[in-house]
Amino acid sequence: MKHIEYKQNPFIEIMADYDIVERSYYTKTHQKENFLHSSEQIQIFYDRTGGHRVTVDEIQYQTKAGDLILVQPWSLHWFECLKEECRYVLIQFLPNMFDVIESVPQIKTDIAYWFNRAGKSHSNFLSLNEKQKKKLETLFDKYDSHGGYGFDILRFCTFTETLLYVAICFKKNAEIKEETSYKPSLSQKAIDYIDKHFTENIKIPDIATELYVNEKYLCTAFKSQTGMTVKQYINHCQVHQAKKILDDKRKAPQDAFEKSGFKDYPTFYRMFKKVTGMTPTDYQKFARKLKEDNYPPKLKAKMLGQLPED
Repeated sequence: MKHIEYKQNPFIEIMADYDIVERSYYTKTHQKENFLHSSEQIQIFYDRTGGHRVTVDEIQYQTKAGDLILVQPWSLHWFECLKEECRYVLIQFLPNMFDVIESVPQIKTDIAYWFNRAGKSHSNFLSLNEKQKKKLETLFDKYDSHGGYGFDILRFCTFTETLLYVAICFKKNAEIKEETSYKPSLSQKAIDYIDKHFTENIKIPDIATELYVNEKYLCTAFKSQTGMTVKQYINHCQVHQAKKILDDKRKAPQDAFEKSGFKDYPTFYRMFKKVTGMTPTDYQKFARKLKEDNYPPKLKAKMLGQLPED
């Protein structure tokens, strides 16, 4: 496992298609890293020392040692170190890692489900118990120990084992919450409805009516089961849709507003800036630069007209 002294760089270096990396952040003034991070990878943040405040889109978490947060691709996020020294581990990989794993004919386990639903029907935040922390730390050490002939294959196998164990932790946490929740299927029904209709400027009463439940009951159950409010999830879907539209440099902020479900442009502008920390125009510039920085050198040169077409 690589260890990196953390430097203030708004564009996090992609170490490999997949990797497990430890980072350290030192501060005597408890200053916040006041820039946004974004990546095409799925990133799993594991707090080793405690003392972090982690923001993912508009959701903020104050973490302790053993806490784990899953960050979806292109989600804007940043960290704040609240102690003199903070250490954390990033498990990071491209989403097509799941395709690689599932391409083996004998593998039927769908571990992608637990990663894809994190932050939606299931929470993307876990507090691991001592047994789980010890197991995960053992996997980190195992990943780092491989060397010599075939080390790349062994590392891939250990990385896959680590993903599987994280999925097991998410699965167990979801099962525990379902046993103690108001109604296990209610939040999922609400999410399914929101996913289909968020571009229609839906409101909480619309969802409650569709599901034949009281508004207060819906909001309480949704918050209990997912860790976010109904309104936060609707805004998450709308802003995520707007971000996808703005990833296309041919589209304008007005296009993103019209196709993301907000009732008016001022609301769209205000909520987009609240969630991402940027105006729609600034985000479009940020996303374009980040993606271009991650292109392979030969492809980037071709895009810039420095190489002839193949």
